[in-house]
Amino acid sequence: NFIDGQQLTSADFGETGTYGEWKPVEYSGTYGNNGFYLPFKQDYTVEGFSTVLYKGTGASQYVGGTGFKPDLVWNKRRDSGAWHILSNSIVRHELYPNGGTVEGDAAPNVNIGAYAPDGFVVGTGGAINTSGASMVAWNWDMGADTPTGFGAVLYKGNAGRLDVSGFGFSPDMVWIKPTTTGDHHRLCDTVRGVKKSLTVNDTVAESTSSNNFLEAFNLDGFTIDTADGGWNSASHYYIAWGWDMGGTTATNTSGTISSQVRANPTYGQSIISYTGNGTAGATVGHGLNSAPEMMIVKRRSSSQS
Repeated sequence: NFIDGQQLTSADFGETGTYGEWKPVEYSGTYGNNGFYLPFKQDYTVEGFSTVLYKGTGASQYVGGTGFKPDLVWNKRRDSGAWHILSNSIVRHELYPNGGTVEGDAAPNVNIGAYAPDGFVVGTGGAINTSGASMVAWNWDMGADTPTGFGAVLYKGNAGRLDVSGFGFSPDMVWIKPTTTGDHHRLCDTVRGVKKSLTVNDTVAESTSSNNFLEAFNLDGFTIDTADGGWNSASHYYIAWGWDMGGTTATNTSGTISSQVRANPTYGQSIISYTGNGTAGATVGHGLNSAPEMMIVKRRSSSQS
C-alpha cells in the first residue's frame, strides 16, 4: 500500500494473530492522488506450492508457470474420469492417489519426462495429456537450497522397529505409500496423534491401533513399530512425504466452530481438527495469514469420501 497525503499507523495495515504472529489486514482507507496498491499474489516461491491449469495435446509438451522447479507433481484430468497421477523427482516412477496399486514406470515419453526451472514436460500419457482435455497440476518444491516446509524420503521396510529420517525437520503430517506392493496411501499427523491413520484412496473412518502405524514423530523423521505391509513390510520400498506445520497445537476460536490447529504461517500450511455442528454457513479457523488455496478434508468418525 502506498498512501499519498496521509500519515497512518501500523494498525491500518496489520494485527496480531492467534499465535502471536503479525499478519496483514485489508486496508480500508483512501490512497490519495498518487497512491496505489500492489497485491503481490504470486507467493508460491515462498510457500513452495503452486497450481497450474493446462490443456492436453496428445503430444509431448512443456507445462510452465509453476514458479519453481517442482519436485512433486500431482496431475488430474478435470473434464472426465481419469487416474490421479503422482510423480516426483527422486525416482522416475508414478503413484496413483485413488488406487492401492504398485508404482508404475513413468516412461518419459508417456508421463512426466523432465522437471524444468518453471514447470515440467509431459509425454503422451492419456491420464496426463489427452488431446483437448482440461488438466490441473499441483506442484511442490522440496527446497534444495531454501526451506519450504515440505520434504520426501524413500525407505526400505524391515518388518520391525524402524526409524526413518532425512526430512530436515520434524514432520507434522506424513503421507506414506509402498512403491513395490499394492497397498493403500496412509496419512498420519501430530494433531490427531500417533497410532492413528487415514486411508487416502478409501472412504473408511480413521483407524486406531496400539501396535501399528507411526509410533513417534521425531526431530528429522518418524518411527514405525510394525510389520504391516502398508508401512514396513520386509524388503519392500516406500515413499514418505512430510510437511512441517509448526511447533504446537492450539485451540482456535476464530470461527463459529472451535478447532484444534497446528499452523505454519511462514509456509502457508496447517492441520485443523474440528467437530461438525450441521449448521449451514459455519466457519472454522485455520491459523494462516490468508485464505488457503487448497484443502484436503476427511471425516474421521465414519465412512465418507
